[in-house]
Amino acid sequence: MLVGWPLVAAAQPVGEPTIEHVPEDLADEVKSRGILGQDDRRSTREVPYYLKKYTRRVGELITYNHLESGETAKTTCTGSLIQKNYIVTAAHCAFDSQGKLHENQFFYPGIQEGRVNYDKYRVARVFLPASYTHDANEDTGRDIAIMELEPADNGRHAGQVAGWFGFWGRADFPDGEVSTIGYPGDKQDGHQYFQEGCQAVNRNPYNHNDLWIDCDVFQGQSGSPVLIYSGEYDTFHVQAVIQSESAKMNFGSRISPERAKIFRYITKGEFASAAYQSEGIVEPWIQMDYVNQNKIYVYARNECSDEDLYIAYNYKTHAGDWRAGGFMLLKPKHEMPVFDTGNGVYYLSARNPEGKVFTRKDMNKYLSKYDMNVGMQKYSVDKFGTFTYGFGCR
Repeated sequence: MLVGWPLVAAAQPVGEPTIEHVPEDLADEVKSRGILGQDDRRSTREVPYYLKKYTRRVGELITYNHLESGETAKTTCTGSLIQKNYIVTAAHCAFDSQGKLHENQFFYPGIQEGRVNYDKYRVARVFLPASYTHDANEDTGRDIAIMELEPADNGRHAGQVAGWFGFWGRADFPDGEVSTIGYPGDKQDGHQYFQEGCQAVNRNPYNHNDLWIDCDVFQGQSGSPVLIYSGEYDTFHVQAVIQSESAKMNFGSRISPERAKIFRYITKGEFASAAYQSEGIVEPWIQMDYVNQNKIYVYARNECSDEDLYIAYNYKTHAGDWRAGGFMLLKPKHEMPVFDTGNGVYYLSARNPEGKVFTRKDMNKYLSKYDMNVGMQKYSVDKFGTFTYGFGCR
């Protein structure tokens, strides 16, 4: 409980929430640095039955930054599906440390223990308050955004696979118990955690969209949904997102009635339409499109459920020299970036610990680290973009 902040009866809602979506394979289920004191977060492996269906609607936002050294840096946030191809998250999750839009960001719904169960979806554009600035952490109420997602390689949208939440913007935030699901950076990489029974209140006299929250929070949970159960609709709605943490309290940004209206226009593909313009929106929002870089991003995915793979590669760097390496460990059902390049020809090798090879031998490449020649398969593409190759168990 938030000590010293007496709770009041929840105000009657103004407006109706949007409707959640349950994918077919769940349709028969019954509906049903900010660690404040004891850490009450638990792995969603232990999630109660009535929350289980919601876990796949929450995903990890992952950005891989390829360094000139050949190494890869990774940044993460959390997002929640609110339509088949839209998520809500924190606005700062869209930007790098310099305040620029991330170059190649993906949403992985329901990823657990690093296992990619429901594919990945590239972020195409972001919508956020026009007044948001990347160094405005003191104003947490503005730190909220919607991201539009591209379909996966198979053409399906994230929400068609994972379902989505309804969202609700109420005139008075219903101070009281909330739940949240996210990907904390102080836990194992790619592990989803949840917390029930923490408190959130809307008492900042200077910013009506600011929330004070006593849920335990750490970096990586930014953008996590603040979920509130409705007995009337027998479901949890997203009513805010987690924004940041501190030693004494944590913070969130709520969905106000006006923001709920903005969200509806965005998720219908009608942002900035004539109808939108006629609404007299007080808080202006903007759209920012992710720029398609003149790069080829190569990812590898382990299709096996219980067997490791090892990946080797040979590609031309942006500086123009060829770089070979391996063997990179790829755990079962995991996915990882291998390299990015401007050259449409490159080579990969995938093998299991017993030495079974899952790629052709189109060329031999000597790897000095292992003092061995490795057979590699040639790949050729004629456009920039992201290319993911699945290996193993075939």
